[in-house]
Amino acid sequence: MLKTQKQVELKGGLDPRLMTGWFIEQVRGLRIRSLWVSADHPSYEQQSIEAIGKLTRAGFTQRHIFCYVLVGWDGETMHDATARLRRIYLAGAMPFAQPYDKISDKAWRRFAKTWSRPAVTKAVMRECAISG
Repeated sequence: MLKTQKQVELKGGLDPRLMTGWFIEQVRGLRIRSLWVSADHPSYEQQSIEAIGKLTRAGFTQRHIFCYVLVGWDGETMHDATARLRRIYLAGAMPFAQPYDKISDKAWRRFAKTWSRPAVTKAVMRECAISG
């Protein structure tokens, strides 16, 4: 069914632990507009980065690969969240910050909003590259 569709969007937050070689081959046969990987917990970061690498090697670009990144969970600081978002970006996906649902702090909401806009994310990453 998906093979007949144009501009397929897999927005469910694909579990990086399930992104096997077989899965990647199946996805390569589709007309993908966007793939959304999940990075729900800092302990899954390496698996998310590996999944992004597999997608990149299969020919997908940052214009196709997005990553939901849960931020602020279990006392995570904005500094730590920023570092994680940057690593996801550098791995080849466009990060999309999702604040932990128990966070009501406006600073975290603003933080997540900043990291949920691709144009702003690209500008932040360019600034980081320029400054060092």
